[in-house]
This record gives sequence, C-alpha cells and structure tokens, in this order.
Amino acid sequence: RYQPNVAVTKHLLYHPLWGGLSKLRPAGFTAVAARLASIKVQPDKRWLHRYFAVLQQQQLTSLSGVQLASIVVSLDALGWQEWPNGWPRQLSGLLAPQLGNMNGHELLLVAQALDCCCCTSDGPWAESFLASTRPHLASMPPSQLVRLLLALHTLRIKPSDAWLRTFFAACPARGLRGLAPAKWALLFVALSGLGLRPDGSWLRECYAACAQCLNRMDTQQLADVATAAARLGMSPPEPWVAALAASSMWQLACANPLQLAAIAEALVTVKAHPGDVWLQQYAAATDTAMLCCSGEELARLVAAAAALKHVPAAGWLARVEVASHDQLSAISPAGLSALAKAMQQLAAQPSLSWVYAFVSAAYRRLDQFDGGQLTGLFDALPALAPGPRWLDELVQICCYELPARQQQRLQLKQRPRQQQTSIQGVQQRQQEHDQSKQPTGTASKRWSQANVERELDAGQQQQQGSSSGKKIRRRPVTAKAASGA
Repeated sequence: RYQPNVAVTKHLLYHPLWGGLSKLRPAGFTAVAARLASIKVQPDKRWLHRYFAVLQQQQLTSLSGVQLASIVVSLDALGWQEWPNGWPRQLSGLLAPQLGNMNGHELLLVAQALDCCCCTSDGPWAESFLASTRPHLASMPPSQLVRLLLALHTLRIKPSDAWLRTFFAACPARGLRGLAPAKWALLFVALSGLGLRPDGSWLRECYAACAQCLNRMDTQQLADVATAAARLGMSPPEPWVAALAASSMWQLACANPLQLAAIAEALVTVKAHPGDVWLQQYAAATDTAMLCCSGEELARLVAAAAALKHVPAAGWLARVEVASHDQLSAISPAGLSALAKAMQQLAAQPSLSWVYAFVSAAYRRLDQFDGGQLTGLFDALPALAPGPRWLDELVQICCYELPARQQQRLQLKQRPRQQQTSIQGVQQRQQEHDQSKQPTGTASKRWSQANVERELDAGQQQQQGSSSGKKIRRRPVTAKAASGA
C-alpha cells in the first residue's frame, strides 16, 4: 500500500530496470507493468518501447495466458497504443488454447485485453470463449458480470440464448444494488448494444435497484444512465423517471453547459415530465450558463427547454437572444435548425437584427443542411419574421449582400500583394534605368527616389479608380425591409 515517490520511481525505471528487463522472469516482468499501472506512474514512450520490445522478442513464448492478458491491460492503462499490425490476431491465437484452464476473473481479464487492442474475434474463438465462461458465471460477483457483458458488447460477441439464461440466473437484479453508480450506464449500454431483452420482472427489479443509486450519481452519470435506458427499447417505469428528475434537480446549479444540455436531452429521451419546479431551476441554471457557453451549447439548451414544454418567464428569451446574437455564425446547421424550431415552440418574438443575423448565418451554409434540417428551418422562420413578405425580402438582400461582402474581403486580402508586386516592378525598372544611364552623385539618388514615389502614387490612384467603378448594384427594396436589415 506504500505509494513511492514518482520522481524516484521514474529514475529507477532506467538505471536498474532498463538493462534488467530482459533478465526478469515472467512473473517479475508481469509485475513491473501491473505495479506501475496500480500506482499510476506514467513512463515515457522510450521506456514503453523498450518494455514492449522485450515482450515481443524474449518474453512472449514464456508467459502464461493470464500474465500476457495482464500485461496488455497494464500497458493500455500506461498509455501504450502503438500495437503493431497483426498483434490482436497474434494475441487471440496465443490465448485460445488456455481459455479452458482459466477461472471467471481470468477470463474477464482476457476479454479486457482483447478490448484494449481493438480486437474483433472470429466465430470459433468467440464460441470457445463463451463456452469457457458459462460454467463460471454463477461464481462471479455482479460487478464482474457487468464488465464481462460490456466486454462482449465491445468485442461484438453475441451470446447464445442458453448462455444468456445462465447469465440472468447468475445475476439476479436484486443483487445489483451494490453496483457502483458509474456501472449502471455501462450495464444498460451493454444490454442495448447486444440487443438483449430481459423479461419484465428482471427489468423491474433492475430499475428498483438502480433507483436507490440515483442520488449518488453526478449530472453526467444521470444523463448517461437515462440515455442508455432509453436505448433498451422499453419505456422505464414512471417512478424511476421521477426519481431521476428529482436527483438531477439539486445538481443543476453546479452543472456546466454541456452537463445541463445532456441531462435535459436525456429527460426528453425517457419522456419525462419533470414539473414546474425543475423547469424553473433549469431556467435559472441556463441563465448562468449563457455567460460562458458557446453558440452550439446554447442551441442545445434552448432546444431541450422547448422539448420539455418549458414556459419561459419574462425576459428569459430576450437574454437568450442577446447571448446567441453574435454566435449564430458559429452554430452548425443542425444547431441552427433546432434553435429556430425551439424559438418557434417557445413563441419567441426576436428583434429584426437577430432574425437578419440568423438568416445570414443559415444562408452562408445552406448547402450543408440536410432535408430534415431545411424543413424545420423553413417551417420555423416565418413565425419569427414580422411579416409574410419580410422574410422573402430579407433572403433577397442576403443574396446581394453576402457575395458583395465576400468580394470586399477578398479585395482587402489581395491589395497588399498587389502593392508589393507594383513596388517590386517599379524598383526593377528603376534598376534597369540606372544601369543604362548610370547617373552619378546625390542628384541621381533624389531623382530615383522621386521617380519611385510618383509611380507608386499613380498605381494606387489607378487601383482606387478601378475598385470604385466595380460597385455591385443591389436590387432596390422597400423602406421597411431596408430599415429592418
């Protein structure tokens, strides 16, 4: 249990261990990586390359399957990700003959090792692994059973019906009451990812056990467990949904914008009705989040409030408008479409300046919207415009204004290059003139400088005259539309 000094440990990695790795026995070689992972000491890449090279060249054939799996899991915890091509297949081939001699904990370690290497097992290996794990399911604690189910999901191993019957018999739902808060979302993710459909009684007991853990979860964990539960394809019980909303309400004030959006969207997915008190707390937390959130996050917050049937208090929508006005151009097409739909559902009446900025932001990336996003956008915008024809005139203004502004910005970027080119041309011609006539004395220097200045002034006047003669003609619009823009 002694935690050594990190600096001393890193020093020891090079002086005694650097040359001694190749001389260690398999048990000692395995213990080095396991101990470094347990005390959370991060070796540099040079040392990890050395360790893995010794593993491949000298230790691979002498290690047992359990030791090899432990090393892979430890290296992954230490940040090693440079697995060579063919390593997952080589690892699964080395482990396959030893699966029948392992217990449940060791088999779980094997599954985690393959997951660290992003291995996708083939049919015969998966059948052998499932056949080896089935006799040990009854002796494994619930936490290990959940981790095993999640490993099967990530390895894309679909258990048979007989294996699943054994699993649910070995893992009664009431035995999950001691499961850690972070494991509940993983359990629901594994069940939905594998396409499993437990019977109703097991699910009811599972939700009852999970409800006792909700008050120990943070905001992100609550959002994750609600989203994962919705993916099971069956609506969670109403008491569980109510307990989820109640547990999240007291954490809204301390949540960041991403967590606020995640928990509100999760409640929407489970069809929750959190009530007026929860919505008031959410609106108050959103007021604070507006000061530091991005446009994309704000669009998610407003869209979630609309989906939860929130009736905003006076001034809330005005603050949303002020916070989002200057960030509309940075919002994605999906965010713009969701924001327009939410503002329509919340009966917002934004200012003409906000609508103009919104249409300008959407017009710039109109080709990036998909069909559903365009439909939502054009369904919502007429309700936000002050009149039936005003929106059409605004779109026409954007058709003329935006290309003109882009042309002006392009000209401003090109002007320094043109000036630099003209200066170099004048200097080159002056050098040629000097070489042909070869005037001497200070008078010739003054004459050369004056000549350069005259030609530069003439070039700038010519550029100004050409730019003023290429003004874009705009379609005349009504006074109402012009004043609104």
